[in-house]
Amino acid sequence: MSVRVPRPQPGCDLRSLPLTPAEAFLLSRIDGTLNERDLAAITGMPSSAVEESLQRLHELGAIHLEGAVIGRTSASPAGPAHRPTPSPSSAAVPPPAPPPAAPGGVSAAATHRAPAAPVINPADLAEQVDLSPEKRLRILDLHQRLELLTHYELLGVPEAADKKQIKAAYYALAPEFHPDTYFRKQLGSYKQKIETLFNRITVAHDVLTTKAKRAEYDEYLVQSRANQQMATMMDASRDVARIASAVDASAEAAVVSPAPAAAHPAAPARPAAAPGQPPPKPSSPSMPAITTKERRELLARKLGGALRRPSSMTMQAVKPPAAGASVPLDRPSEPGPSPESARAAEVLKDRYDHARSEAARLQIERYVALGRGALEREDFASAANAYRIAASLAPDDEALQRACAEVQRLAAAALAEGYLKQAQYEENHERWEDASLSYVKVCAGRPDDPAPHERAAFTLLKAGSNTRRAVEFARRAVELSPEAPEMRLTLARAYAIVGLGKSASGELARAAELAKADARLRELVAQTREQIRQGKPI
Repeated sequence: MSVRVPRPQPGCDLRSLPLTPAEAFLLSRIDGTLNERDLAAITGMPSSAVEESLQRLHELGAIHLEGAVIGRTSASPAGPAHRPTPSPSSAAVPPPAPPPAAPGGVSAAATHRAPAAPVINPADLAEQVDLSPEKRLRILDLHQRLELLTHYELLGVPEAADKKQIKAAYYALAPEFHPDTYFRKQLGSYKQKIETLFNRITVAHDVLTTKAKRAEYDEYLVQSRANQQMATMMDASRDVARIASAVDASAEAAVVSPAPAAAHPAAPARPAAAPGQPPPKPSSPSMPAITTKERRELLARKLGGALRRPSSMTMQAVKPPAAGASVPLDRPSEPGPSPESARAAEVLKDRYDHARSEAARLQIERYVALGRGALEREDFASAANAYRIAASLAPDDEALQRACAEVQRLAAAALAEGYLKQAQYEENHERWEDASLSYVKVCAGRPDDPAPHERAAFTLLKAGSNTRRAVEFARRAVELSPEAPEMRLTLARAYAIVGLGKSASGELARAAELAKADARLRELVAQTREQIRQGKPI
């Protein structure tokens, strides 16, 4: 990969550029100091994607690329090219794993979600309805993917589409799912699915053709994608495993690779024997040279641990008894390692430990530097990713572990702010399932804030997906703010839904006591009490 250093282009109007979300995200990380490898590390994007995005940003005039390009050479005469061999301790470490791929059929630039392909239930296809098999499959497939598609994707238009294009797409798609199209047809369970699809298509049209609503929706898309990108970057588990493996491989390469010939001076030639005389004996015994194969064998035996198996040279000397031959009862024990092999194993172990320590040190320094740079830019997700990788390589470094924990806290708080904006939009548009998931993520970054806990409980109740968990969030909200009547009203609703009537009545009584001085809150308590009495607490 190249090591060019991209720099922002002064005076460029970024809002006017047709950037994909991936390009916009990468552009936000360019500060004139990070090279391409660093950008791949802190964004989690594949190296090839970073290179392609930088090239496009350069062509659009958003950035300027400086520095030499390594790995791209001009045409040269035919012949073997010289390639420098990197030292084992500085072996390249793969960049962090790329973010998940986009769903099938949807542009990767449009979304970072990666759901599994829709699974069609054969019973749905076999249902007796007045629809062709192709139409059934079309309805089932689109209905299952509906919550994963943006308004633009649903209508099949680019995000830069103008109002005329959006209307044309709507009028081409809407008739296919308009309920009147299926008048007097037996639809069975497909009837509700068709109505849901048509309503969503209509909402997409109305939002995208209204200037203010479209601007709000576009901001929501940017925020939700940024949240997803941050969450992906903060999960460094894959990167930690990859880099740890690379460090191990670097150390093993330093042990297994034979040393250069120049490093070992040649032994002095023995004097030739005089005619008729036996050859002279060596003055002292010398250690036999260890071949590459034997180095690997020694390394495989856990670098100096108990050598449980004889070496390959010993195995050649051990012959099985001939067929029918008697075997003595007192068999001699297997020969242990020779002193030469034991000393060689100890040397290899020391060499491996040193090489691994050096490789780990280099990577720790690299990722701590990346983390500090990200903190200066207030890019907390990238900082958290870098510090977590560095801390994984030095588990006994207490100072580094404390720094990593603090950066993780900052990143969680920053991510919570983004998820709060996302949750509020989803709640305002009655997307209860999505809103509840977003509020739960806010709570993870704000464990002592009662407001998101109350909203998480409320939206979970509205979604009807996990009422028991809604009770837990409502209880936590009351613990954090016991004097707030709104918190107790939500807890009362949750208790009523799970069948804890007495507990619900108790919370209503406490809320009424706290709301004595506020007419609005007293009215809200009365409404909640009546809703619970009618069996409609939410």
